[in-house]
Amino acid sequence: MRDNAKPISHLKSLLHKPHFKIAIIYLVVSVLWIIYSDKILFSTFQDVQNIEHFQLLKGLFFVVGTALLIFFLIRKSYNKVKVSNSDLQERDKQLKQRNKQQAILLKISSILAKNLELKSLLQSVTDSAANLLGLPTTAIYLVEKNDIVLGATSPPIPPDFPDEFRKADLTDHPHIEKALRSKHLVIIHDTSKTRLTEEERVIVETRNLRSLLYIPLILEGEAQGVLIAGKDDAPVKFSQEEIELANGLANQAVLAITNAKLYDNLKKYTKQLETHILGQKLTEDQLRKSEEKFRNLFENHSAIKFIINVKTGAIVNANKAAAKFYGWSVETLEKMKISEINLLPEDEVYKIMEDAKKQEKVFFEFKHRKADGSIADVEVYSTVMKIDGEDHLHSVLHDVTDKKKTELQLYKLSLAVEQNPASIVITNLKGDIEYVNPTFLKITGYSFDEVVNKNPRMLKSGDQSDEFYKDMWNTITSGNTWSGVLHNKKKNGKLFWESAIISPIKNDKNQITHFVAVKEDITDDVKREMELQKYRENLEELVAQRTRELDKVNFELRQQLDKGKLLEKQLEESLSKEKEINELKTRFIATVSHEFRTPLSALLSSTQMIQRYSSKWSEEKLNQHHTRIESTVKYLTQLLDDVLTISRADREILKNEPELVNICNLLNSFMDEVRSHIDVERRVNIFCDINDSEMKVDKKLLRHVVINLITNGIKYSPQESEVNLNATYHNNKLLLTVSDNGIGIPEDEIKYIFDAFYRTKNSIGVPGSGLGLNIVKRAVETMNGTISVNSVIDKGTTFTVTIPIN
Repeated sequence: MRDNAKPISHLKSLLHKPHFKIAIIYLVVSVLWIIYSDKILFSTFQDVQNIEHFQLLKGLFFVVGTALLIFFLIRKSYNKVKVSNSDLQERDKQLKQRNKQQAILLKISSILAKNLELKSLLQSVTDSAANLLGLPTTAIYLVEKNDIVLGATSPPIPPDFPDEFRKADLTDHPHIEKALRSKHLVIIHDTSKTRLTEEERVIVETRNLRSLLYIPLILEGEAQGVLIAGKDDAPVKFSQEEIELANGLANQAVLAITNAKLYDNLKKYTKQLETHILGQKLTEDQLRKSEEKFRNLFENHSAIKFIINVKTGAIVNANKAAAKFYGWSVETLEKMKISEINLLPEDEVYKIMEDAKKQEKVFFEFKHRKADGSIADVEVYSTVMKIDGEDHLHSVLHDVTDKKKTELQLYKLSLAVEQNPASIVITNLKGDIEYVNPTFLKITGYSFDEVVNKNPRMLKSGDQSDEFYKDMWNTITSGNTWSGVLHNKKKNGKLFWESAIISPIKNDKNQITHFVAVKEDITDDVKREMELQKYRENLEELVAQRTRELDKVNFELRQQLDKGKLLEKQLEESLSKEKEINELKTRFIATVSHEFRTPLSALLSSTQMIQRYSSKWSEEKLNQHHTRIESTVKYLTQLLDDVLTISRADREILKNEPELVNICNLLNSFMDEVRSHIDVERRVNIFCDINDSEMKVDKKLLRHVVINLITNGIKYSPQESEVNLNATYHNNKLLLTVSDNGIGIPEDEIKYIFDAFYRTKNSIGVPGSGLGLNIVKRAVETMNGTISVNSVIDKGTTFTVTIPIN
C-alpha cells in the first residue's frame, strides 16, 4: 500500500506546479484540435486544395506549439537544478573519500568474519591501514613477555631488514613501551628532532620515516601489541581524522587477535576431537566432556561475553565475567533481553543488531546499566553465528568507563589551557616551540604557523643581557622552576612586559621532556610602577628634608615622653595591684558570705526545729538533727580554717617549720582521720614504700596537702571506688601521688583549678568552696615543692607532689 501511495502523492505535487499546468492545458487543447479539426475542415472548405493547405497548417501549428512547450519546460528545469560545479566536485570528492574508507573498513570486517588465521588477519589490517590512511608504512608488533614480535607490516619488509628487529627487547623501543604501559597513543611529529634509541633509529632510517603514530592494542585491559603508522615525507601533524581512523583500525586488530586466539583454541580442540573420532566411537560421557571444553572457552573466559538472538534480542548465554561485571547472576542475565541493559531505545538496539548481522559494522560503543543502577561505558565487538538455524551475535565487551573518564579529564585540561587568560608556551628540549595557546597569539600578534618550531628568542627586545637568559636556561635545564620578568617585542615591534614562570616537564623516569611557560602581560603595571618610581624620587628629597627637621623636634619630645611614660607605668602598676586586691577582696567576701550563709541557715533551721518539736520527737529524730548540727559546725570550722590558712599565706606568715617525723606513720594518721569521716563503701589505700621513713617535714603543711587531695578524690568519685596514696623517697625528695577514678577535670580548665574559689563546670552539685586546691598549692610552694596534675574526663585524676627533704 505504501509503495502505491508514493507515485500518487508525487503526481498530486506535480499538478500544483505552474509549468506542469501549462503542459496539461496544451495537451487538452491539442487533443480537442485533433478530434474536431477535420469536421471544421470539411464543413468550411469544400475545395480539396484548400483542405490540403489547412492540413499542412494544422500540422505546422502542432509542431511549433510542441517545440515551444518543450523549450519552456527545459528552461524551467535547468533553472531549478543549476548548482555550482565546484560545490559538486567537492562533495563528490568527499563522498568518494568516505565511500573508500567505508569500503575498506567493510572489507576488513568481512575479512575478520571469514578469515581467522592471525598472521593473515594482521596483514589485512596493516594493508588496509596503509590504504585507508594514505600512509607509506604501517606495522603491527605483538607482545611476548618482555619482547615485541613483528606480526605484520605493509609494505612487506625489505630483505636487508635486520633479523634482530623482527623480535626485539621491549626496553630497546621506549616509544612502543610507553604506548603499551600508558595504554594511550604516542605521537612523534619529527623523528629527526626526537631522541631515539639506536634500535629505533635503524628502523626509522631503513623505512625513511619522519612522523610516527603508536596506537596500543588493548584486550581485556592488557596491552597485546601496538599498531605503528608512519609518514616518510616532511614532518607533519597527524589530523584528528587520521588518529580516529587509526584507533578504529587498532580496534579491528584487537578483534582479530581475539578471534584468532579463540580460533586457535577451537582448532586445537577440534583436531583433538577429530583424532578421537577416527580412533573410536565417542561415548555419551566423552561427548559431554567435549562439550564442556567448548563451553569453558565461553563461560570461564576473562572477557565479558554474550550470545544474543538477533531476532528476539534475548541473551541466550552469558559467561561468569558478565555476571561479575553487571552484578546479576548468569541465570538472571539469560532471562533478560539486551535492551534491558542497553540504554538506547529498544527499536534502535534491534536496528544495530541487524547491522551487526549484515557485518556492516562489528565495533560499537554503548552505555550499559548494571544491577546496582550504575552506568558503564563499554566497547563491543560482535560476530555472527548460526544456532539451530537462527542468527545470533557472539559479542565480546570491554569496560572502558575509566578510559572515558580519563579522556574527559584530558579534554577538560585541554580546554583549561586553550581558554586560559595567561599565555602558555610549550617547547621541546631545544627550546623550539611546539604549542602556544590563543592568548599568546592575541598578545604577540603572531599566528600559530609563524611561531611553531621557532625559538622564543624571536620575542627578545634586546633590553635584557645574554647573562640574564643564560641564567634562565641553566635554571630550567637543571630541573628547577624559573620565575621573573621578561621585556619582549610583539610582531608589530611594540615592546611589552611579561611576568613569566618557566618549569620543566618530566616523564615517569624523572627525565625532562619539555618546558612549559606561563606568562602574564604586566605592561600596564610596569608603566604605573615607573611613574610611581619617578614620583617617589622627587618626593624622597622633600621628605628627607622635612624628616631631618622633624627628627630634631621628635628627639626633644621623646625625652619628655620617656619621663611621662615612666611615671605612667608606675601609676598603672599601682592601680593594677590595687584593682587586683579589690577584686580579690570582693570575690572573697562574696564567696565566703555564700559558703557561710548556707550552713548557718541549716544550723539555724535545725535548732529552731529542736526548740519547737523536741518534746514531740523521738530520740532518733532528735539525734538526726544533733548530727546535722554537729556536721555543719565541723564544715564551718574547716571552712574557717581554710580561709585563715589562705589569709596567713597572703600575709606571708605561713612558714615551713620542718620537724623530724616517721613519714609513713604520719601519712597513716592522716588516712585514719579521713576514714573516720567517710562511708564504709569508700576505700582509701596508702602505699608507703620508704625504707628509712624518718625525715624532717612540716606536719601541718603536709596535712593540708594530703587531707585536701584525699577528700577531693573521695568527693568527686563514684560509690565503691578507690582513692590511692603512694609515697616514695628518691634523690632527697619525697614523692606523693594521689589518684582516683572520678569525674576528671576538663583539659581547658586545668590551668585554673589552683585559683582561690575556682570550681570546674562539671563539679556543679558537689559541695565545696573552691579553696582546697589553692591551699594545697600554697602549702606545697611554702615547702619549696611542686605539684602537677594529669586528668582524663570520666576516667580519673592523678596529682603528683614533690617535696625536697634536707
